[in-house]
Amino acid sequence: MQHSPQQDFQEEVLGKAVDMKHIQRLMRYLRPYTTPVLVTLFLLIALSGLTLLTPKIIAHAIDTIIKTFDATAGHQFTEYRNSLAKQALFILAIFGVRAIVTMLQQVLLEYVGQGIMFDLRRDVFKRLQELPLSYYDRNPAGRLITRATNDINVINEAFSGVLIYVCRDMFIMVGVLVLLFAMNLELTFFMLIPVPLLVVASALFRPISRRCWRAVRTMVAKTNAFMHESFSGVHIVKMFNREKQLGDEFHAINNANYLARLKVLRVDSLFNSMTLILTSIPISLLLWLGGTRVAAMDLSFGEFYLYLTLLRMLFMPITGIAEKYILMQSAMASGERIFQVIDQPDQMPDPVKPVAPQPFKGSVEFRGVTFSYDGKREILKDVSFKVKPGQTLALVGNTGSGKTTTTSLISRFYDVTGGQVQVSGIDVRDFMKSELRAHIGIVMQEVFIFSSTVRDNVRLSSTDISDEDVWSAIKAVGADEFVSQLPNGLDEVLAERGTGLSVGQRQLLAFARALAHDRAIIVLDEATASVDTKSEMLIQKATELLLKNRTSIVVAHRLSTIKNADRILVFKDGRIVEEGNHAELIAKEGAYFKMYNLQFAQQEDD
Repeated sequence: MQHSPQQDFQEEVLGKAVDMKHIQRLMRYLRPYTTPVLVTLFLLIALSGLTLLTPKIIAHAIDTIIKTFDATAGHQFTEYRNSLAKQALFILAIFGVRAIVTMLQQVLLEYVGQGIMFDLRRDVFKRLQELPLSYYDRNPAGRLITRATNDINVINEAFSGVLIYVCRDMFIMVGVLVLLFAMNLELTFFMLIPVPLLVVASALFRPISRRCWRAVRTMVAKTNAFMHESFSGVHIVKMFNREKQLGDEFHAINNANYLARLKVLRVDSLFNSMTLILTSIPISLLLWLGGTRVAAMDLSFGEFYLYLTLLRMLFMPITGIAEKYILMQSAMASGERIFQVIDQPDQMPDPVKPVAPQPFKGSVEFRGVTFSYDGKREILKDVSFKVKPGQTLALVGNTGSGKTTTTSLISRFYDVTGGQVQVSGIDVRDFMKSELRAHIGIVMQEVFIFSSTVRDNVRLSSTDISDEDVWSAIKAVGADEFVSQLPNGLDEVLAERGTGLSVGQRQLLAFARALAHDRAIIVLDEATASVDTKSEMLIQKATELLLKNRTSIVVAHRLSTIKNADRILVFKDGRIVEEGNHAELIAKEGAYFKMYNLQFAQQEDD
């Protein structure tokens, strides 16, 4: 197994750090939560004010209580202690209020963040459910799951860790600057000299950091993809003794991931060191200039403490700018990818004026149908046939001849490139897709079993199917033998994909599912290709019951199963090369005759 070098993992490439178009769209998801957002902002303003008030009270206590105390002047120590106690209790009360405000703000913030995630996930999932199969052909399931989980989580982190706290930092920084300039204009000017240097350093750091984090995300994607592929194909790996080769490949990818993260660490460490040096300059200037002014009685000890505290509060948000930038950058990229899914146009929309025939006759007709998945290579070429209500049509041919594609067009999983597919005398494009598919039952070769009860796997959430109907369908197809042996019967919870059931048992449940839903048209896509002889015998009996009085299209792998079909179409390279019933095609001694004899000879050899 070789990991493809062509995989570029474009979904991991980061977009702009700030994209107003995406920010505006994300802001729309805030509208239902306007009140809690406004309350959160109010609480942040209050919290910022309380944060600024605390050092000012301490500075006042230093100048008016601690500095003025003089034991030799006959001051009472008890009075001094009581004054300090009042100030300490006042500060303790402020911290208590800050704790309550912080708790309320965090609860509201989490409520809004979870609400936004809920709405985004709902919209993404709804859109993914609406998109045609062609979209899933182009996009792996793992990538789509990432959109609905990881990308939405990143946006929530950006909202709760960047957007709101940037507002808080702005309030605090504005308040700090107002206090500093009000205290001493000249001294504050000198204190802010390093700020332009910090801005320049941040501007130089951003593109470097962006490239480094892009490399990290690309390597994380490659690592995850490689591990997923390795674990999914673990049987093949062990069968062909590929453990060492796979380990060597993983070591190379893992090492690249390790080196990419080391580079990020070096860049971040360099920037943090530069930030630490630049933010230490104002502290040094304050010690020199402020200490001189204290000695000259131009600055009190309390004001000196207040200056020092306010400077630390001013530069603290700036030191976290790198982390916030990376998080915002990731959020913009995640938002772009999420909106790509939500904005994905439906290439198979429902008609503006849908048709619902009454009654539904169940006939199927192809009129000069051509079809291509990619717009380049035609899979079907001028295919025409008609199936009357109640008839059974069998499709045979080599792999890749167009049989399964034909059945997919009947349910309008794809739209024809040319020609027309009619069901019950109406073009399938004139139906609501849900209405059309409500009349068609499909049994595939690969049966999907959900991680739910046997009952739910047959009923598929349909409220019209009773427990009696479920059991009748199971009994009719012969699945009651193994279902009754399950510890909980119909209430037995099956593992995802039917792990623990045999291929035949899964197939029997699929037949029971189709029978219980009682559709007018039945499509069997090589439904007996992978089952054992006993299961095939049960399915043959179930098939007779399932197809009775229904229009049916059967894609056959074993030609012995379609001898009684009303009509057989032989496909080759996307065209119908022969048609007729079994006896007629055998008499022609053409393609069908050769295929039948070849299978018969193989069965004789077996």
